[in-house]
Parts: sequence; structure tokens; C-alpha cells
Amino acid sequence: MSTEAINIHSAQLAYQLGENGVFTERAVYDPDGLALDVYGIFDDNTYRENRDAANVMQVVTGPRFVVSSITDFDIYDNKILYIVSKDRNYTIDYIDTDEKGALVIWLIG
Repeated sequence: MSTEAINIHSAQLAYQLGENGVFTERAVYDPDGLALDVYGIFDDNTYRENRDAANVMQVVTGPRFVVSSITDFDIYDNKILYIVSKDRNYTIDYIDTDEKGALVIWLIG
């Protein structure tokens, strides 16, 4: 991919998962401290991964919040993500990158 194509993809991802995205919702990162507004897609569903070496389907359950980028996140301090539409706090468990480049914040809550 050229640099221009990567920049276009990043801008499109940021728009789709940002404040003006069609399906996005607002969350507040570290509501008791930084209180940063974060926009993304909240999903609380079962996620099935590829089969492991023993040919067993891996199933990951639990809530996740998908964002285009993360600034100033430190997941090792048991940081909280408050989902405004759910009126509920979640603890950030870990962060993955999906195949399209979006960041998946796995939550405990």
C-alpha cells in the first residue's frame, strides 16, 4: 500500500468510528481522572476465534468497545471506561487490533 492509501484508510476508519459515525456512541475514559470522551462501537456479544492447535474453537465472551485510535491509555492501572448509553462502568482488560486496523478494547464488567 502506498502512504496515500494508508492515510485515506486511516481517515475513513477515524470517521466511521468517531464522533460522527453512524453507529458510534460516547464513552468516557477514566471518568474520575482524565475524563476523556472516546467514541466507538460498543458490543456485548460472544466472539468466536479461529480454531487452536487442538482444533477447538476459541470462544471469547464479554463486552468490547471498538475505536479507531487510542491516546494516553494505560491498561495496567485498572482504568475504567464509562459507557454513557448503558450508564455503566467497565474495567479495561486488554486491547487488540482487528484485521482492519481498529482497536478492540476488551472490557470486564
